[in-house]
Amino acid sequence: MNQRALFAFIVVSLFSLGMLGQYQIDPAKLSTGLSTSIYEILMLFLLDGEWTLELDSVPLAIEIVRFTAPLVAIASIVLVIAESTRTALANFFVRFYRGHTIVVGLSEKSLEFLQTCDRENKLVVVESDPENSLINRARGSGFNVIVCDAVDDNVLNRISFDNAANFIVLTDSDSRNVEIVLKLLDTISRGYRTEIGTRMHVHLDDIGLSQQLESHPTFSADQSKAEIYFFSVYDMSARLLLRDYPAEVFADVAGHSRVHLAIHGFGRLAEKIIIESLLLFQFRNQSRLRLTVYDANIERVRKLMEANHPHTASLCDLEYRQQDAYLTGEFLDREKTLLESVTQHLFCRDAEEDNLAQALILRKLLLKAPSCNAPIFVRMHRSDGLAQLIHTHPGEPEIPDGIYAFGMLDKVMHSENILSTHLDGLAHAMHQMYIDEAVRKHPAAAPPPDWSGLTQSERKQNLLGADHWPVRLRTVRCNRDELPSPIIQYTDEEATLQATVEHNRYVNQKLYAGWVYGEKRSNAARTNPFLVPWADLPAGQRDQEIAEASKQAEFIANTMGLFIK
Repeated sequence: MNQRALFAFIVVSLFSLGMLGQYQIDPAKLSTGLSTSIYEILMLFLLDGEWTLELDSVPLAIEIVRFTAPLVAIASIVLVIAESTRTALANFFVRFYRGHTIVVGLSEKSLEFLQTCDRENKLVVVESDPENSLINRARGSGFNVIVCDAVDDNVLNRISFDNAANFIVLTDSDSRNVEIVLKLLDTISRGYRTEIGTRMHVHLDDIGLSQQLESHPTFSADQSKAEIYFFSVYDMSARLLLRDYPAEVFADVAGHSRVHLAIHGFGRLAEKIIIESLLLFQFRNQSRLRLTVYDANIERVRKLMEANHPHTASLCDLEYRQQDAYLTGEFLDREKTLLESVTQHLFCRDAEEDNLAQALILRKLLLKAPSCNAPIFVRMHRSDGLAQLIHTHPGEPEIPDGIYAFGMLDKVMHSENILSTHLDGLAHAMHQMYIDEAVRKHPAAAPPPDWSGLTQSERKQNLLGADHWPVRLRTVRCNRDELPSPIIQYTDEEATLQATVEHNRYVNQKLYAGWVYGEKRSNAARTNPFLVPWADLPAGQRDQEIAEASKQAEFIANTMGLFIK
């Protein structure tokens, strides 16, 4: 119980005790003069108890209140002053912070993030609304909260923006988030001094908007002073789902040679799962990803996907099927042939009650047809809510009829997911390997640019490659571990397989982004001579990619402390 709650409890208890004393003085007074009784008890808190002198006998309850209430009132005033002074002092010293994290926007999302941060790293919260009810809650948890406009020039000095390591924009409005970053970039472009390159993490729910902004010159031109990354609860939920529950592992356990995801209910989360799985998954047996989307308004879904992601259908087998919001027994009868190939069911609607209810119905239906049984994944809002009804076993695909919860806000908004320090370090290591190899091959030539000299698009390509690293390891039956152990060298066959799946991922990523095959590489025309199947690559290019794959494990292990076992 925090101090405010404790004092509130004491005040209420004393007031109740005083009312008991009033009843002992005259039981009828509470019905005929209730307002007077209340007033007299409140006056005791202000050291005004003259009315008690007129009593022939003062009840013990009144004596206790008469003595204790003024002390509590004085202590409350001292507490308020002390808290205000402490807040003012803490906010004053923020201007001397260095390497800290600034969070703009105080909401349930940002509170979840703050709770998972290492308290040794300094945190500053900027909230523009003084009436936000979460301010006291955040301050009570020990966080510095400054109430002001984050993009005012004076405020930037006040929060030591020039020395911040991370700047996270987490208001509940996409337009407000973009506005804040635009103003900051404008301030920097006008000569605002920054000591270290700040990483800006901008929350955007709108998937299409984030994709457009990633390639917009305003955000991608010069990132030497600030790196900008767009994220959302949806894309992090999708990535964590695919990371914690590898689709090919569930397919292997069920005896399927091909991954087939059935997505129930189309929205932003389902859209992001489709895109992430398309860009991330490349399988050991080179099989093609299959996706089936069930929705009540399938034509709307089809048009939306074709408009926002026109190249998706060419990179996987994507099918849209009409299905009412509520499942019935007819669903199993109608879809039995298709359901026999499904390796995972994903319920992605926003309403967790509907997700869970439909998942339970589907599980009951699938148990009637063992050949159709597949694990079911349900998007839930919090781990301490309805998700407690679901037994989740991360990394344990041996439960074929299990129901798993995913996408919980308190899990998704973890600091490691947003700051992505591990993924970022892995991407840096991969790029450094590329630089070292280029220097080794062409010592007289100018080396490729380091990480700070890359464009946003180039950085994202490295991040996608790093994100794909665990998938690549699984193709050769390896796992990443942070404990030192001997590094297994790839055989020629394993190195070739690693190179093949990485090449296929690279081709998918480029084709999805609108690139096409061309005899010469051109960034302007988006053409690349290597956007061909692995077997059609020139022999020299294949050998080069195999060589890179064979060296990558040892290089990353030595650079990052990551080992393969």
